[in-house]
Amino acid sequence: MMTGTLPPCLSNLSNSLSVLDLKRNDFHGPMISTCTHGSLLKTIDLRENQFTGLVSKSLANCTNLEFLSLADNSFEDFFPLWLGTLPKLEVVILRSNKFYGQIHGLSTITSQFSKLRIIDISNNAFSGQLPDKTFPHMECNEICFYP
Repeated sequence: MMTGTLPPCLSNLSNSLSVLDLKRNDFHGPMISTCTHGSLLKTIDLRENQFTGLVSKSLANCTNLEFLSLADNSFEDFFPLWLGTLPKLEVVILRSNKFYGQIHGLSTITSQFSKLRIIDISNNAFSGQLPDKTFPHMECNEICFYP
């Protein structure tokens, strides 16, 4: 099991790695800038650590990203609407964190999760109702948002 914070130089590898799998460790602290422009990352799995704070907006540079799991950490943020601009993103798992607030405003995002197949936002502190057209391109309706 690895411990500590992630080194900032890890973002330099996003242009040569396709998978970043650091799940089930004891990493803590804020999420570093994971992706740089030209990132080749298709999979980022940071679940089951102790990350805190905001989701790094550097993920917006991961235009090849298909799978993102930040589950079972302590991220404390609004729903990251900007992930909807990632053209290849199919799976988003945000389960068991401290995300909060209402999920709205997706109609202002151009691609709106156009490839999304699975989203798990369960066990967070979201409020309000999930609007009908929140994920308009979902093909299999695999949406998990249990309290």
